[in-house]
This record gives sequence, structure tokens and C-alpha cells, in this order.
Amino acid sequence: MDFFWSLGIRGADFFISAIGPAVSVFGRYSKVYNLDGTPVGVASCWNMVQAMVSEYALDRILNGHHARVGAVDAPTRYYILHRWAYGDEKIPFDDAMRLSMALGTDVSTLMERRNILKQSGETVSLLDPKQRGKLDDLGLPDRTGKQADVIDLLQRAVSLWESGDRAGLARFLAEAAFGREDQVRLVAQTLVNILPDDDGERRLLEGFLAGRELAGGAAAAGAIVVRIG
Repeated sequence: MDFFWSLGIRGADFFISAIGPAVSVFGRYSKVYNLDGTPVGVASCWNMVQAMVSEYALDRILNGHHARVGAVDAPTRYYILHRWAYGDEKIPFDDAMRLSMALGTDVSTLMERRNILKQSGETVSLLDPKQRGKLDDLGLPDRTGKQADVIDLLQRAVSLWESGDRAGLARFLAEAAFGREDQVRLVAQTLVNILPDDDGERRLLEGFLAGRELAGGAAAAGAIVVRIG
């Protein structure tokens, strides 16, 4: 993987390049076993290798900050890696399924509960902040009080930023994202780094990150000041 990365191979091509040699080694043997004696099939090998490749890619994408974001929820990790590998293209359902499994979640959860993916026939597409910003409960704790995923916090914040509601944005960050501001900022900057210059989501994220005047909005709203720039 170090070699492929040094060659500048990125995105979906990186997965293909890294998985190929592993499957080649696997194919040298008539049978492969786990340490407990159970056989390892091609599908299991593929899943294990993709998990390793995903973790490697995330660490490189995050510029060594993987330890800080490692505890971040799986949907956020999926969103980052999907955007890096496939951009805004529709991808086969099976590709999304394997990637989600490698990151500790499943494609059904990402579609039905998280509303991060949308299925269309045999393909799925990633929903951006403009599409997800229409969800009323985006970024808010669920009925059990569990905090929202970091990608939900970020995308609601970006939606509030775009709408011009600076006071509402400051309150939201102070209340819903309290204690996780660094993670929100890290994910935002990571997405800026991997998205094309002319990408609409990148421009929104850049505006959000550059919003130093939020301090004034937070003070006016009587909320905790959140430094995001």
C-alpha cells in the first residue's frame, strides 16, 4: 500500500491496486484457514483486505490524524472514504456494501436509518449537505439521547451557514457539537482536502471553516463561543 500510494494512485483505483496482490497470494493455495481451523473463502479474504485498505487510506487522507478520528462513528468514516474513492458518482450496491462492512457499518443502516445513501436500482449515491440539510432532525440527539454522528453535525452546520443563520449556527455548535468541535473541524477540513476545487460541497465547507465572525454571533446569542476557523 505504501508503494501504490507513493505512485499517486488514489480513489477507487487504490482499492483495486491494493486488493489485487492480496487476492493473488490467496490464490496460490488450494485452501486457506483461520487460526481456529475454519476455512477462509474468497469473499472473506476480500472483506478483510478491504478493511485493511480502508483503514490505511483513512489514515493517509487524515494526514496522520487517524487516531483522533478513529473513535468517530462509522457513518462519518464511510462518508469520507466514499467521497474520496468515488466522488459524487453512483456506485454499484455491492461496492457500497463491502465498503460499509469494512468500516464497521452496513449499507442498509446508511440508507434507511442514516439517510446518507440513496439507492436507485442496483446503484447507490451519496447524499450531500444540500440534500440532507432538509432533514428536520439532522445533527440532533435521537430519542434515547444518543449524540448525532459527526457527519450529521457538520452537514447541519453547513446548511445553517449557507442559510445565513449565524446565531442559529453558533447555538447549534455550542449545544449539539459541544466537546466534538475538533472532530467536526477535522472532518470538514479533510473533505475540503479531498474534494475537487470546483465542487459545491467543498465551497460550502470552505465558507464554514472561514467563518471567524461566528464568535460574535455566539456572544449575541448568549451561547458558548466555538472556534471553527
